[in-house]
Amino acid sequence: MRVLLLLLAGCPKLVSEAQPPLVETPSVTTVPTGRVTGDGYVDGTFPLTVAVPRGWVATPGTDGNDVRVVLQDPEGDVTITIAGTRGDTLTPRPLPGCTWTFVDAARYRAVKVRAEVLAATCTPEDPDAPRILAYVVGNEGMVWHVEGKVTPGRLRAGKVDLDVVAGGVRFR
Repeated sequence: MRVLLLLLAGCPKLVSEAQPPLVETPSVTTVPTGRVTGDGYVDGTFPLTVAVPRGWVATPGTDGNDVRVVLQDPEGDVTITIAGTRGDTLTPRPLPGCTWTFVDAARYRAVKVRAEVLAATCTPEDPDAPRILAYVVGNEGMVWHVEGKVTPGRLRAGKVDLDVVAGGVRFR
């Protein structure tokens, strides 16, 4: 026992170094869904282009996500999300915290497509939360959702903004 204690007492103290992980985790890289040009947004996968109004900020989504691009107005009162889902049934996509209380299919002048368009309004559960106004259109096996998130008190102006952006959506 004494020999063991003497041996241990004579050993230099080992400094514990952080060990590298046994398995390297690859760094996560996000790939944008498209690019913003001087004229607007051009999707990298789908035949989608969106004219971006002057002064607005467009942010591409990331691949693997339904959201293709998000546009923000200069005042920060309206955020327009353009998302695509596979399918052919015109229906608004489920959104947390609100219920689609108005849904109407017709030809809407604001949306420059030759097919029927679904217009919808998502009423928030919280009365102080933004309301969502949406147009839903189909194109070649995809359902496109042009959704305007409008702060309370800006409903009329938000609808005008949504119509402007929806009018600039094209399928090339």
